[in-house]
Amino acid sequence: MSGVVPPTCYSIWYPCDCPQNVYCFDDFCEGLEVARKENKPIMIDFTGHACANCRRMEAEVWPKPGIHEYLRDSFVVISLYVDEKIDLPESEQKSLPMKSGGTKRLRNYGHKWAYFQTENFNDNSQPQYVLLSNDGKLLNKPVSGMQKVGDYENWIKCGFEQNKRLRGGQ
Repeated sequence: MSGVVPPTCYSIWYPCDCPQNVYCFDDFCEGLEVARKENKPIMIDFTGHACANCRRMEAEVWPKPGIHEYLRDSFVVISLYVDEKIDLPESEQKSLPMKSGGTKRLRNYGHKWAYFQTENFNDNSQPQYVLLSNDGKLLNKPVSGMQKVGDYENWIKCGFEQNKRLRGGQ
């Protein structure tokens, strides 16, 4: 049912900005700025409003002990909706070259985040999760699709520990 009925957080009666009351951003640059100020690593959550597996991860995996604490306290979460239909400001609407050849016209925020995902992480599936240091270094291999709780917990802990090593054990 979680793929059919969205979690309460997505209802018009009980709205929230981020799933599981994790503080998150919907703009990469804003999240990056906060991550640098707070000296925290980043988790990019490539998601979609119409992504059933994204909602399942948020409802079934994110709240688990050993995961929720990392998302809430140790990372800056940036949720980028690749199906967001809100138009970009006119100054940001442009055609950009693609690594695979050709160009991609960015008209709305969904186009912007989908382009960012495919060009930087070679994937366009949702959910996709990427852990970065706040200076842009990849902390471990991004994961896509539904994840088992234990695998996701190991993945996020591994990324956090790698970030500590990069910062000299801090």
